[in-house]
Amino acid sequence: MNASRTPSASRLVPLVLLTACLPAAADPPVGFIWHYPFVDVGTDLVADSGVAMMMARAPWAVIEPEEGRFEFDALERQLSVAREGGFVLALILECNPFCAPPWLRERVAEAGEITRGTGGHPSGIPSTRSPVFLDAQERLLLALAEFLARADPQHTIAWYVPGIEWWFPPEYRYAEAEVAEFRQWLTTRYGSPEALAAAWGTEPTELSLVQPPFIDGVDLWNADGMERRAYVLSRPFAGSGLVAAARDWHRYWSELAASEVDALARRTARVDPSRPRVSFLTLTWAHLAEWDYAQWSAVDPALTARTANHVDIIGMQLPVAGGDTQRITGGLDLARKYGKPLWVLDLLDFADGVKAGPMTMERATHAAVQHGASGLVYCCWNGAEDFNFHPDWPLDEIRGMITSGQRALELVDGLRPAPRAAIVDPFLPATPGVGPATRASAPNRVDSFIGWYRLLEYGSHTVDVVTLDEVADGGLDAERYDWVLLPDCAAIGRQTLEGLRRYAEEDGTLISGGRFAVSDDAGRHTPPTARSIGGMVSLPDYGRRAAPRTWRRGDAGDTPPMTMWDPPSIGVVEQALRRLERALANAGLEPPLSVIGAPPEVRGVRLEGPSGPAAYLVNHGDQSAQGGKLILREGPARSYEAYADLIPVSVSWRRRGGAIEFDLPAFRTSFILRPTP
Repeated sequence: MNASRTPSASRLVPLVLLTACLPAAADPPVGFIWHYPFVDVGTDLVADSGVAMMMARAPWAVIEPEEGRFEFDALERQLSVAREGGFVLALILECNPFCAPPWLRERVAEAGEITRGTGGHPSGIPSTRSPVFLDAQERLLLALAEFLARADPQHTIAWYVPGIEWWFPPEYRYAEAEVAEFRQWLTTRYGSPEALAAAWGTEPTELSLVQPPFIDGVDLWNADGMERRAYVLSRPFAGSGLVAAARDWHRYWSELAASEVDALARRTARVDPSRPRVSFLTLTWAHLAEWDYAQWSAVDPALTARTANHVDIIGMQLPVAGGDTQRITGGLDLARKYGKPLWVLDLLDFADGVKAGPMTMERATHAAVQHGASGLVYCCWNGAEDFNFHPDWPLDEIRGMITSGQRALELVDGLRPAPRAAIVDPFLPATPGVGPATRASAPNRVDSFIGWYRLLEYGSHTVDVVTLDEVADGGLDAERYDWVLLPDCAAIGRQTLEGLRRYAEEDGTLISGGRFAVSDDAGRHTPPTARSIGGMVSLPDYGRRAAPRTWRRGDAGDTPPMTMWDPPSIGVVEQALRRLERALANAGLEPPLSVIGAPPEVRGVRLEGPSGPAAYLVNHGDQSAQGGKLILREGPARSYEAYADLIPVSVSWRRRGGAIEFDLPAFRTSFILRPTP
């Protein structure tokens, strides 16, 4: 694909499991972000922690401090320690535009290829389309590949991570090259000045002269309250369709961001195709609860997983926050549907840091593996305030966390979540002057989505998370999903509405849990007759009741303040799940997995493998889970193995019609039931 073009979103591809093989020495890949040799603390203890891999850094400014002079001393030291310790490396290639060394930034600025903010002021960051930058990046990748061909024939560096954390904030978006490409994008989308003018509420103008909306983010990292977050219009907008223009601008940048992640992976593969490539998608956790951050970064994990053909493994920044693992599980549920291996990066409590303690991290580890992670990278060994596992944790606690992650991955090898249901993520970009940014293009409610997702976890309903754009592009298939839950979705684009209608016409069950299709995604009123979908079930918005109060916390490290919410009352949980299960029963649907009589903190996920269905339960309560039953439906296996807290146990079971009922043993954190091979 030509790197100078932004791909349009294509239709969803069928679920295909990739065959990229992991090195045997790093199977399963569990380790830390590693700042050595730039931070040399506890280096001699890394191997004693039991890690199979470490994610090491290759900063451009260190490798090429002056143009054309390449130094690999730091990389040689990393290789030496890894070989001595018996672990392998995933090498972060820090060569995104914002990683450009000072000498390159000067050259790019002299060429007029620097990015700009809404006021036209240069940011100091190279444009994604800068020929000067891209030529220098190519030379760096070639020099690195040539060095590793000599210095690392045994592949101690087992993976490349092309690009450190990715983000594309408003202050980087207004370089002339990207604005010109946006005009080309509009030409493809609308076809004529008249069609664009009708959508944006402007006078018809040559598309080559169209200006994007100039939108700045304000106080996005302010921890004093969600309502203070907003987007502002830095220049007047000439038309009445600002919502449509903002939506187009965000969609364009989301596609550009995904194409940039793929383009760097493609360039890396061209110089060295022998190592698999892992993405480092930052702020991916924001798609669950921090929609303003997701808009700021323009990184869409679902779109990247769907279109980044040169990325072998989708690595996503998915942290815990105040002990809550929903960002991890929701992020995996969002990207998992495309079949690529998934790694959880920066696995840590962003609100509490390492002070969150071993139990929080044990639950986070199990929640990640339960929802389909195949690699775990904790943040970090040492080098980040509040986030240093060493020396803040004793070595035996570190070793226990690593060993638990490895053992959990081994036990579910060959198994993966197999959801028969989905929940729609109604994220839309915020528009200046239309509600606070955390409401994300009000009136769609992020608290409704948070709450409904949480309720589904309480009910052990295994789901995929599907975006509005995915629905518009055919992402709902009644052969794949028996039912789909819609949280508060007051604003839905017309193509998305048609995608929902097609799904219902294919005999899929739609359940609305909030307002539905009051307007389209450009803010235009949708008549009742146009939004009517036959057979759709309507429930009260229990999602908002399950997330009644939200606020932001930013206590630890340098991470953005995280959205927090109170736990729902048991009454709300029971009432919501009872109404949902009644709606499913009326549609003739039974959940493939049920957990009966266990504490409400126990959340189950149904897995599938060659030998039959499996189950993975995680206890998020402070007390051990005692008693209860697990029911598995559809395609029972001949025999099963059970593990409580990763230790083999015996469980009694009985067949009841087309289901198997298991008596749950006591377990503190995890229970895994898998078919005997």
